[in-house]
Amino acid sequence: MQGQPPSPPAFKAQTRFSHGIFKLPLERNEAMFNPALARDKQGVLWLFCRRNINRGTKEEYNDIVAYPIDRDAKVIGERKVIDLPQGIGLRGKEHFEDPRAMLLPSGNVLLSYCTFIPFGSWAHQAVAVLNGHDLSTLGRMDPVHGRNYAQAPVNDGHEKNWVWFHADNAVHCVYRHSPMEVVKWSPILEKEQVLCGSVTANWPWGEIRGGTNPVLVDGLWWTFFHSSTHWRDKDGKRLYHMAALAFRKHGEIYELERVSRSPILSGTYHGVEYDHRFPICVFPGGAECLNGEWFVSFGVNDILCGWIKIPHEAIISTSTTDLSGKDFREAKPAKRAARGRRRGKPVLGRVRRKRRASGRAKASNAKPGNAGSIEHPPVLAN
Repeated sequence: MQGQPPSPPAFKAQTRFSHGIFKLPLERNEAMFNPALARDKQGVLWLFCRRNINRGTKEEYNDIVAYPIDRDAKVIGERKVIDLPQGIGLRGKEHFEDPRAMLLPSGNVLLSYCTFIPFGSWAHQAVAVLNGHDLSTLGRMDPVHGRNYAQAPVNDGHEKNWVWFHADNAVHCVYRHSPMEVVKWSPILEKEQVLCGSVTANWPWGEIRGGTNPVLVDGLWWTFFHSSTHWRDKDGKRLYHMAALAFRKHGEIYELERVSRSPILSGTYHGVEYDHRFPICVFPGGAECLNGEWFVSFGVNDILCGWIKIPHEAIISTSTTDLSGKDFREAKPAKRAARGRRRGKPVLGRVRRKRRASGRAKASNAKPGNAGSIEHPPVLAN
């Protein structure tokens, strides 16, 4: 693209596997991106998307919308707007983004997501429990760990990209991947244990961050993560990458075991919609493995929802247990777009989120639990 740094090639030149962009029914001034995947109690597969409305205006808002889809990436029914409780006293100011979702043993759906107040808070992690029949919200909880406190205004730093899984009759989240830091929670999301591993991967394409909710396949928990590298000098916009890793429980802790030798996909402005104000990115948020084939959903350039299907045997064959860095492949240099190449379709600008000073007081009585209008937090177990 003219005037931009070189970009990796179009997705079709990056992978031999079936992939594409979801064709989602949209209303005026909507963009859907950074999608997650989960089935409900009836077995219907849902694509949970971050919706951005009226981007670049005073009426801009972010929330979460779910579409019923099939494994051919087709929408098969009416979408649902997920009605999430606002934090206490926030009166509609709180925005919601970057969902992750998974089916609980109870048949309900755990939906984790990031909340924020534009120009008023750090990014915050929250969890809602959705009814497995109709995706109505049963309640919200705000897990306390790291810089995450009772709600967004009292956080003292960004908390993003926690990914959740259910193991040993309890809900866990991966807080950090390299080395592993896994938190075990009670049924009402009170922190029970912090399980810290020691194995580190020398991944050359930036810090490993979540990611799709881990899925257990043949004794290993697999997740598709994102990382980023420097891309544009003038404003620091970054180039995002997607790859896979696996971890396993060793005694009481979880340890990293395998990582892709190189990115599965990297962000691009070739062949997809792109706005020059944003980074070029792939942002994996959902993954399902059926009959030996992965179906992975990911965000594209903060504008679109993409998908890719990959055989599990290919994920294994392109990953390594040597995490020292010797087995990782060098990234191919990006090629500058040819002059006159068709530009991506622009969209309206978005509201920037201002960082808060880290000195903001932490709530000394900050506890997990409901931050919205429901009196008691939901229970995750049966």
